Amino acid sequence: MKLTVLQQDSPILRGQATKITRITPEIVGLAQDMIDTLYAFNGVGLAAPQIGQPLQLIVFDVSPERNQPGILINPEIVSHSSTTVEKLEGCLSCK
Repeated sequence: MKLTVLQQDSPILRGQATKITRITPEIVGLAQDMIDTLYAFNGVGLAAPQIGQPLQLIVFDVSPERNQPGILINPEIVSHSSTTVEKLEGCLSCK
């Protein structure tokens, strides 16, 4: 199911997302709906707060064929590279 994507002025996008403690059927369904939404808007990644759910859940698909979605639950940045790349912003909430 295609969900509504919130735009950058939405307060939920500035709040802190809640950790997911159990993978329930509702979380699985939400992730699938987010993947459907990602493809409907031709996006690369989508976070749960962007669709009004303040949860630590991200879906993405960076495959050339756009048929290999990934799901991240409670992601943490543990390291980063000093290399930077300039690209156009593609955030679905910044259109």
